[in-house]
Amino acid sequence: MYPEIIVAFAVRLFSIFLAIYSLQFIASMASHLRALDGVSFIYLVTALSMMAISFLLWSFPSIVARKLIGSYPGNDLENLKIFADIKQVQLASISILTIYLLFNVVSDLVMYFSVLALMAKRQGVPLELSLEYKASMIATVAELVFVLFLLLRKRQVISLLSRC
Repeated sequence: MYPEIIVAFAVRLFSIFLAIYSLQFIASMASHLRALDGVSFIYLVTALSMMAISFLLWSFPSIVARKLIGSYPGNDLENLKIFADIKQVQLASISILTIYLLFNVVSDLVMYFSVLALMAKRQGVPLELSLEYKASMIATVAELVFVLFLLLRKRQVISLLSRC
């Protein structure tokens, strides 16, 4: 199997997960959606964005897979093999992990920016964040750095894993 096929399959599975997650998100926020205030609007836009991303991932998994994997030696049409070697499987696995972690980081960042934007709109109310919220924000930034490293340095991660 080619790495593109493996990652494209994972992209399709992830789009199903994202669609189910967005429906669950809408169902859990149904009581807030009736108010139609700023928070409800953010929830609605977030859910609709997740549905749109899910649709795009379902419609174009090969394009996403090719962009995630990038170019690697041996992916030209003259050297196609039926089965992937271990490097191709590792590359596909790192790409699949990157998709999942990127979703977690982006969804957390959207939530944090939304909450901070709502808190900034409040007049006269000081901006106070709990210690747990601050720790969660720091962890999200660390996750973002890790995801960017995975996204930009897949080859180095694979060579590091091969040495172990």
